[in-house]
Amino acid sequence: MDITGPMLVLTLLFTAVLAGLQRLIGFDWPVFSSLYQGTVRFNTYAGFAVIASVQGDAGVAILAVLLAVMIPTVNVLSVSVFALGGKNISWRGVGGNLLKNPLIIACALGLFLNLSGFGLPTLLVSVADLLAAMALPLGVLCVGAGLQLRRLKVTSTALILSCLLKLLLMPLAMLGLVWWFTEDTVVAITLIIFSALPTAPSAYILSRQLGGDSEVMAGIISIQTVMACLSLPVILMICAEILLK
Repeated sequence: MDITGPMLVLTLLFTAVLAGLQRLIGFDWPVFSSLYQGTVRFNTYAGFAVIASVQGDAGVAILAVLLAVMIPTVNVLSVSVFALGGKNISWRGVGGNLLKNPLIIACALGLFLNLSGFGLPTLLVSVADLLAAMALPLGVLCVGAGLQLRRLKVTSTALILSCLLKLLLMPLAMLGLVWWFTEDTVVAITLIIFSALPTAPSAYILSRQLGGDSEVMAGIISIQTVMACLSLPVILMICAEILLK
């Protein structure tokens, strides 16, 4: 079975769900962009930590394949949502935003280096490792600096929806997909954990760059990260009850 297929299907399915919710509720577009990122993005650092501890090397290998496909996918979708929220929408403008986005440029460059076999010089790898180690704490600091609790009361609907969709409905929907499409328990549990991860801290940076509601984004990141400490164990218990029998 294609490992990335169920996650791509799930992401597109919830993109359609979010589009329907936007038509029904009518969020301000910057708030909707935060809700969208809060639903489709994922915390890679948390993913490695949880999957490595639960699934070992086999799960980490599956996660690496997922990330290679899903990181470019969610960045393209997220940037497209920001672009479509502009006053003068054009496909040229959407394409320009995608081509200029640093996250998408980095993914394309990494893919080129991987497929070409060139790789990075040893010195640059050491520097990149140091920068990668700083990325998570710097992202968390940015989120904390942008968090305004009074603002969260006004946008509580977006916050509640983001937590409900991301931490509960997405993993349950993935459980249904893997139950139908795969008999490999390691693949199934890895996909379910991946779908249950809280949103990424980098979503705050993208929100600031592209005109989203960064305060709402900071709140979503903070609350999801805390709530995931409770929801992930529950999801794992459900997996154990259903898939390991």
